[in-house]
Amino acid sequence: MSMKIQAEDRSTHTKSQLRQLRNKGFVPGSVSNKDKPTISIMVDEKQLLQLVNRHSHEIIEIESPELGSQSVVLKEVQRDKIIPNKLLHVDFNQINMDEPIKTLIRIEFVGEALGMKEGGMRQIVMNDIEVRALPKHLPSSIEVDISQLAIGDKIIVEDIQMPANVECLSDATAVVATILHVQKVSEEEVNEMTEEAKDEGLKDNSGAKLVETT
Repeated sequence: MSMKIQAEDRSTHTKSQLRQLRNKGFVPGSVSNKDKPTISIMVDEKQLLQLVNRHSHEIIEIESPELGSQSVVLKEVQRDKIIPNKLLHVDFNQINMDEPIKTLIRIEFVGEALGMKEGGMRQIVMNDIEVRALPKHLPSSIEVDISQLAIGDKIIVEDIQMPANVECLSDATAVVATILHVQKVSEEEVNEMTEEAKDEGLKDNSGAKLVETT
């Protein structure tokens, strides 16, 4: 199911005009189409922030007086360098529902790994996977079951079962997730780290370090 977002047409382009627009709670943006001129829009900041943080890779139905209702994907979001949740500009790409597109799909990890029950720690290496498919075939996320992973085990891209009609474009050998071994630190190592910390005027280091077993 695609997300829906309401936009308004925009005629403001100067820095002062865009600043005033942002002060009113709107984010300036654009919708591009390879066969048509780019359209300038503005979107409610709260609505856009929710979309960007939770549904950034999904197909979006955007509606405005000039566009009507169009299917788009999020191309780029510009954020304030000091305030990350402050959005400065957003770009959408209009898509043809009958043509395949490349995009990132969120990976959803399910299950508790066997290795975690044995004291290991889960390390997530990839949160998204690149795919190509018709828009109607794109899932909102792809589930990856990690419940059978023991300490030292890992899942790579080619281990992921892709949905029907969805082609994976990510490197097949790339590590997606692994279970790390938590190696306990000996009393002697703790004492050495404590002495080093005292010499440097730092607090004591606590007692565990991560190593990956093979």
